[in-house]
Amino acid sequence: MEVFVLILFVTCDDHYGHYTYVEDLKGVYGTFEEAKMEADKMVVENANTGWPYNGDKYHDFLRIIKMTLGDKKKEIVFDSSTFELDAPIYNEKH
Repeated sequence: MEVFVLILFVTCDDHYGHYTYVEDLKGVYGTFEEAKMEADKMVVENANTGWPYNGDKYHDFLRIIKMTLGDKKKEIVFDSSTFELDAPIYNEKH
């Protein structure tokens, strides 16, 4: 059974000038369309805050991860970021 996991990656500062991301589970959906609809809603709601979910340096961003229950394989099927991240956030090889 496939599920689509919506995760918000939240920027964190460790007070030493290092930035990383904390994962915040936003929901688990049965279809990509359901997960994408929620992600789109979150992106639109957050667009006018001055800190959009676009993945620019130190900005939060959203990802939808496709997972199969009982399997370790994960596949990123949506990513709101547009910036190459300088911090490890998710082990995509598992």
